[in-house]
Amino acid sequence: MKRHVNFLTGHMFYVYGEPDGRVYEVGQQLSQYLGCEHIDLAFMTHWPVEEKLMYIKQQIGNGCVISGKLRGWGDELVKHVDYGFEVCSRANLDDRPYRDWLPGFRSCWLFTEDSIQRNTEVMKEMLSTILD
Repeated sequence: MKRHVNFLTGHMFYVYGEPDGRVYEVGQQLSQYLGCEHIDLAFMTHWPVEEKLMYIKQQIGNGCVISGKLRGWGDELVKHVDYGFEVCSRANLDDRPYRDWLPGFRSCWLFTEDSIQRNTEVMKEMLSTILD
């Protein structure tokens, strides 16, 4: 596993969109590629908001990948996002649930119709200019 220590320090990657299962898979793949922690927000649904925010902010210092839904409770974390990956269907590209909430970080689309391998290639292409 490649660890991009200098690059990861203080950076947060955010995987969001629909469906949740694919968002989790993409987050897991990205964290394995980067060699950093993956925080899946689906496993934190019963945590109090303040505890979630505190835990995630602590992880940003080491670099981390977050997958899941921040909308509605984690808006203050969005300012820490450096790179985003939106998972969606090509068929629903114009009717995405996050379309009106896209923050100003660098992002790309990963399509549910594509294999996880293809989506991993797209992520690597996006990150290659800054990692190598």
